[in-house]
Amino acid sequence: WGSLFITINFILVVLAIIAIIKVWPIKIHLSIFEKPSGMGGHGGREATHVPKDAQVTRAWLAILTKAKTGAPESMRIALLEADVLIDQVLKRAKYQGEHMADRLSLIDPDKIKSLDRVWEAHRLRNQLVHTPGVKLGVEEVKESLTAYRDFLMEFGVL
Repeated sequence: WGSLFITINFILVVLAIIAIIKVWPIKIHLSIFEKPSGMGGHGGREATHVPKDAQVTRAWLAILTKAKTGAPESMRIALLEADVLIDQVLKRAKYQGEHMADRLSLIDPDKIKSLDRVWEAHRLRNQLVHTPGVKLGVEEVKESLTAYRDFLMEFGVL
């Protein structure tokens, strides 16, 4: 029996290595952004718009793909990922703060017209994360994703 188990283990290790080699080129990047270079930091209210970015576009398209399935869990994940994307854009633009709300509060609402709608979407995200059993309506998710999209467009990254 011992040699049988050794043989099976050897085969499983070889298969695992082959799987890793095949999947490695299409691995998912955990960070949407590369580390920004040469951007000056600030904590004030002036926006540092980041240039349009193919990574933001790819991330946004992946979010929309999830949401279009219509499945409640996919829509929930799409909303959460959209919120994270907005926060990463704000961090990349050097908005300071411990939480996304801190960074959003630094934006001039006269410059970003979708800001109030983003606040609403972020509140919905917080309710989803912090209140067990919250159910999302399709329209709520659509409105939130539209607000996030409009923000990304106004901010100049999408």
